[in-house]
Amino acid sequence: MDWSGNRYLGVDIVPELIAGLRQSFASENVEFLAGDMRTQKMPKADLLLCKDVLQHWDLESIEAFLSRNLRRYRYALITNDVASIHMGSEMLNADIPVGHWRPLDLECLPFGARAQWRFDFDIRGEWTKRSLLFVRQRDRLMAKTRRMSAYNSCRGLQIA
Repeated sequence: MDWSGNRYLGVDIVPELIAGLRQSFASENVEFLAGDMRTQKMPKADLLLCKDVLQHWDLESIEAFLSRNLRRYRYALITNDVASIHMGSEMLNADIPVGHWRPLDLECLPFGARAQWRFDFDIRGEWTKRSLLFVRQRDRLMAKTRRMSAYNSCRGLQIA
C-alpha cells in the first residue's frame, strides 16, 4: 500500500510480531510499536483501525476502550469475529480473561455501540467477521455531505 502523504502507526502487545512487522513493512511513514491499547493512550489521528483485538479482551477493557476512543477519532473501523463454528453462540460477548477468545458483537449488549456502517464477511466457512465503521458524532453531518468521505465510500460499497 502506498502510504506517501500519510502516516501509519501499528500497535500490538506481542513484541515478536512488532519486530517482524518492522522488518517487513517499516518505512519513513510506517511505524510499529509494542504496547497495550487497553492502557496506552494512542496518538491523535483521523482514523483508528482495530482488527481482531477486542475479541481477546475482558468486557471492562472493551467498554473503557470504546468510551475513550470512539469520541477521540473522526473515524474508527473495528473488526472482530461475530460467529464461529468453533464456539457456540452462548459465548457471544461473554466476559473472558484477557488473552482468551470469543465472538464479539459490539452492537449487542452489554455494549450497544451504534455504527454508521456494518459489513459481515465469511472466512473459509469457519468464522464470520464484522467490520463496523464509527463516525464521531460531531463529524457525522460533514461525513455525509462530503462525496469522498470514508462514510460515503463505505455506503456505496456493493457486495457481489
